[in-house]
Amino acid sequence: MNPCRTILFLLFIYLAPHVSIADTLIIRQNDPRDKFYQVEDKHWQILKDPSGKLTFEEIQKTTFQKLPRQQVNEKNEFIFSPDYNGVYWFKFTLMNQHKNKHWLLEFLDFNMKEVVVYAPDENGQYTFTRAGISFPFLQRDIVHKNLDFDIPYSNKAQVLYIKVLRGTSSVFPAVIKSYQAFIEYSTIEYYLLGLFYGIILVMGIYNLILYVNMHEKHYLYYVFYVICVALSSMCHDGTAFQFLFPEHPEWNNYILVFALFGLVLWTLFYSKWFLNVKENAPAISKVMNRLIALTLVLLAIATVFSSEYMFYLIGLAVIPFTIIHITAIKVFIKGFKPARFFLMAFSFFFLGYIIRTLTLFGIFMDSIFTVYSYNIGVLVEMILFSIAIGDRIKTLKQEKEKALIEKEKAQLQMIQQLQENEKLKDKVNRELEEKVVQRTQEIKQKNQELEVANEQLKLLTDQVNQWNIKLDLDNRKLQTNIKEIAQARILLKDVKFDEFSTVFPDERACLKYLSDLKWKDGYSCKKCSNPNFGRGKSLFGRRCTKCNYDESPTNDTLFHRLRFPITKAFYMVYLVSIKEKDITADELSEILTLRRETCWSFKRKIMTARKNARKIPLADDADGWAALALISIN
Repeated sequence: MNPCRTILFLLFIYLAPHVSIADTLIIRQNDPRDKFYQVEDKHWQILKDPSGKLTFEEIQKTTFQKLPRQQVNEKNEFIFSPDYNGVYWFKFTLMNQHKNKHWLLEFLDFNMKEVVVYAPDENGQYTFTRAGISFPFLQRDIVHKNLDFDIPYSNKAQVLYIKVLRGTSSVFPAVIKSYQAFIEYSTIEYYLLGLFYGIILVMGIYNLILYVNMHEKHYLYYVFYVICVALSSMCHDGTAFQFLFPEHPEWNNYILVFALFGLVLWTLFYSKWFLNVKENAPAISKVMNRLIALTLVLLAIATVFSSEYMFYLIGLAVIPFTIIHITAIKVFIKGFKPARFFLMAFSFFFLGYIIRTLTLFGIFMDSIFTVYSYNIGVLVEMILFSIAIGDRIKTLKQEKEKALIEKEKAQLQMIQQLQENEKLKDKVNRELEEKVVQRTQEIKQKNQELEVANEQLKLLTDQVNQWNIKLDLDNRKLQTNIKEIAQARILLKDVKFDEFSTVFPDERACLKYLSDLKWKDGYSCKKCSNPNFGRGKSLFGRRCTKCNYDESPTNDTLFHRLRFPITKAFYMVYLVSIKEKDITADELSEILTLRRETCWSFKRKIMTARKNARKIPLADDADGWAALALISIN
């Protein structure tokens, strides 16, 4: 063994007897992991502080535990408990045996609320640095989208303490990097992100120019979609916090939720237009309209309430995205050619979204591919969407050209037909002119004969008109006399129900007769004596124009609140009033096909009205059975 390494090992045993070599993360020279070390579960020790009130001095005196195996994933990373929102304390031991003295501790998930790293200096005194989404970005010592902390150099074993408030993070990935590795990785990462957002910016500006020039709203849908993609991606990878709102860390979750719901909304709008869902799949079009309404409701809820955990609702976006994917397949199978590029583009986007969402919920492990799967899917989607838009425009152009050719053919056929029609018309006109001249002479002779006949017809017509006028007057008098005779016969004689029904065939005729009888001397409101009235609610009813009292023709008569046909009630009044001998309820029931109890009850009202009629003087023209109609027994 190298003597220097032996001395260092013995010195480490002497100075840190409480530290296990197996649990210590040692940075060695010529190690295959020369620039990058992952802090694994075996290196960590954990302590939970639910109250969050323990001081660092108290933490140093408290016993830490090893990480629970059930909370360690396949990458040897700690998984946060979703039901625990207190403070986590972690510690691990680090020994630097590398010639490079400049190393840093990096946490790859920037969504943690607060991370405070306590590291000893050369004198063994602990100092701390902190970062996280609870603090303005510019307060960080190392300006990077991830959470990075400088590790003071020491060739001795040093214990680092980390205080963590997890925020929306699901795992606790931590690595030790050399500054050289950090710079190389950051440069490539920011370059690729810049390329990604540059392509998004170009696509957005391109579609905005198309919208300004063509005023087609679907281009504006795509612009909004691109904006939402850019915002959601920047909030996911931390660049939004770094470049857009470094002084307002609380905005990140709100903008992320708004962008994700907006992404769903504008994807639905754009898909409906591109796939022409209204015509190609009408039933799915209605479903998409409901999903748009639901997305707007959830967006309103996310805007009003705290959005710290609202972004978990974006998992529900798998429903509209699945429906869009199924619709694209259905429309493509149906024969809509532009759907082929849309289907390929959306498949990449959908796959990237699913992988990123499953990674967010801890189902997939974090890696370069899973973390940036959404960005990769979006990038491929936009490239294919550009091809799809060009293909759609090409298809529309071909359809327009085809329609134009067919239109030109139709116009050519129409011109030929018109020319033939013109020739035929000239031929027919010549023949007609010859015949017209021939017929004109004949017509002149006939006209002279007709003039003589017309004078004779005029005389006959005048006589017929005089006879028709006389016959019309006689018919009107005859019809009036027949009706008056029938009504008079009803009022004075015994007639059958069928004959009675010719004069009172229905409820309207009965109410009309009752109304004329009731207000023959003029209308006067029973409440305020106002003589003016308007149309009432009931048929032939009257409403007072002053107090709005509404009176029906049956009000305060025998027929008030009648529960069987008024035509039968009229006939029952007629029978009871004209019969010399008292007619029984059984006879009335048989004649009118009503229940005996109904006939008995109404007959009783009629008899009561007859008694009251002897006490009340009636006008001469209100004679006979109809006089009972206006007598109230209430």
